[in-house]
Amino acid sequence: MEYINHVDVAPEIFRDKLKNKHKRHSMNKKILTLLTALIFPALIMANDDDGSIELLTNTVEEGVGGEYEGQGYPLNSFYHDVKHQSLYWASDLSDAGILSGSSITGIKLKVNQTPGMNLDSVRIAYNWTSSTEISSFDATTTVVHGPTNYYYGDFLPNNWVQFDFTTPITWDGVSNLIIEYSHDNNSYLTGGGTFMRNAGTNRGRRGWTDSNAGHYPFPGTSAGYQNDMSSAPDSKVASIRLVIEEAGVQPPTDLIATPSYQQVDLSWTASTSENIANYLIYRGTGTGDATEIDSVSGTTITYSDSGLT
Repeated sequence: MEYINHVDVAPEIFRDKLKNKHKRHSMNKKILTLLTALIFPALIMANDDDGSIELLTNTVEEGVGGEYEGQGYPLNSFYHDVKHQSLYWASDLSDAGILSGSSITGIKLKVNQTPGMNLDSVRIAYNWTSSTEISSFDATTTVVHGPTNYYYGDFLPNNWVQFDFTTPITWDGVSNLIIEYSHDNNSYLTGGGTFMRNAGTNRGRRGWTDSNAGHYPFPGTSAGYQNDMSSAPDSKVASIRLVIEEAGVQPPTDLIATPSYQQVDLSWTASTSENIANYLIYRGTGTGDATEIDSVSGTTITYSDSGLT
């Protein structure tokens, strides 16, 4: 039995099934066996049709808004100026199925209550951090959306509103993520708020002022303004979806096919990507008619295809 020891790569991405297939083959006349890496199934559970992934879905969600209940929270217009920071742990991202190396191109916030007025100079900023709590506002955030003025009617209850980033940000798989919302008005009206998730002690921080701390980032008395922005610790973070461009899944390598009587034994080097759940095994007479015959766990690097004729 003659084997052609030829290894090829033909990656195909099917976003509607949220699979990344990477095929390598070794051919013996009528036998073609292909290995495929499958993304961890949590990606399917958490992913929205538009590519956004919701975080902390296993925590309690509640809506905030109105006067004092909503002060300092995103979209709340009871004070002129608002700044809110939410801290999402690396485990929150990985639990949602987000892979190291994924590119985040925007966020979505879930509206609980329409603001009482238009919102001026809305900004979204971020920072990567090793901190697990926010004891005071992080002053090193980078603005990736805005300043943009929004019509209050853009924010309808129970709708997700998307804020696209001017520059995508890439997660390294270990850093925690701070997302900051702010707006900078010159008057106020009661109303506005988002849905929030109860994440734990000091996972959020909210701030509010009536134009007494200067314009964004609201530096306060340190910059000669009348007052500092009032702020308070918070156990809640914004209900959020991250708009994701997933990192590519790397195919397995070094496929070896060892023939014996009516059997081919396969071995390979595992994919270097994280969260591989399974390898799918394909057989056929060519790449066009290959049929899936089996699957093995993501920790398996051998397979025996028997009963061949």
